[in-house]
Amino acid sequence: GGINSRFQAPVNAIITESSVMQLYTLFDTQTLIPFLSTVEWLFYCVTFSVILYLRYKEPNAHRPFKVPIPISILLFLITALFVVLPLFSQESRLSTLLGLCWLILGTIVYAMRHYINKHCYPDKK
Repeated sequence: GGINSRFQAPVNAIITESSVMQLYTLFDTQTLIPFLSTVEWLFYCVTFSVILYLRYKEPNAHRPFKVPIPISILLFLITALFVVLPLFSQESRLSTLLGLCWLILGTIVYAMRHYINKHCYPDKK
C-alpha cells in the first residue's frame, strides 16, 4: 500500500481501519465489547507468553526492561482467564466466538495476500 509522503502514514491501512470502525458503529455495544475484547485479551496473553518464552530461551539476552517472572506468569494466567471465561457465559459465548472467527479470518486474508505478493509479484518490493 501507499505511504503518505507528508505524514509517513500507511494510507491503505488507515482507509481500511476507518471503514471497519464505521461498520462497528452499526452493532450494539453489548455485542461489540465481548466481540473485540476477547481478541484484545488474546493478544495480551500471547505477549506475556512470549515474554516467558524468551526469558526461558534467551535468559542472558540484553533487555532494556525486564519484567519479573512472577508478574509475567500472573499476567499470563489472568489474561488467559479473560480469553477462556467468556466461552462459559451463555450471553457472551456467541460474540466471543465471532471475535475469534474474525481474528482467524483476518489471519487467512493476511496470509493469502502475503502469499500472492510473494509468489505472483516477486520483483515488487
